[in-house]
Amino acid sequence: MAQIKQVGAGRKTSGKVDGLVYVVRHGVTYARALPTMPKSMFNTPEARLRQAKFTLVQWYLKSHAGAIESLFDRKGNSSPRNQFYKHNAKALNAAFDSLAQSYVAGQVVHESDIESAVTAYASANREAILLANKAGYQRVYLTGAFPSQVTLTRDQTGTINVVLDNGNSQNSQNGQGSQPGGNGQTGDSGTSNPGNTGSQGGYDGD
Repeated sequence: MAQIKQVGAGRKTSGKVDGLVYVVRHGVTYARALPTMPKSMFNTPEARLRQAKFTLVQWYLKSHAGAIESLFDRKGNSSPRNQFYKHNAKALNAAFDSLAQSYVAGQVVHESDIESAVTAYASANREAILLANKAGYQRVYLTGAFPSQVTLTRDQTGTINVVLDNGNSQNSQNGQGSQPGGNGQTGDSGTSNPGNTGSQGGYDGD
């Protein structure tokens, strides 16, 4: 994705123009090319499974958005949530191997199912999911359920306790795109059926 220093006359500062998507992030305009692959490429079983994993990962990130803000540093234009995804995308996708198949099949997936999948994976792979990565402090890994408090240790100089705002709520969702209203999940407007969405690649939200 290229950074745009100046947008020409008649050009939008956001939206689709001439095969490019313009987005504004933190006051800076960026441009990226629109996907050129045919829609059929997104409707294979493998693609639907990938999209389902992406959906579940995003739901997990949104559930813990407040906590992640406290546990990761912003790097340039990359938010703490983007940093969390960058470090943990592979592990989170592995954690959702089984649950994503249920989602694609149209089964209802509850937030407790998502939490349980990550908790089980983190318990079995104790240095796979990076929980905290703050400058000047030792890394902390998720080794079970997402905690309500994390102790950050500065090399040889003591520790600090971070009380986390997880903002968890009990919701349910399935692979057919249904989601009950009034879910109480901040910023979540619902997601579409993985079989019909074109979402690909890493998280690029903030």
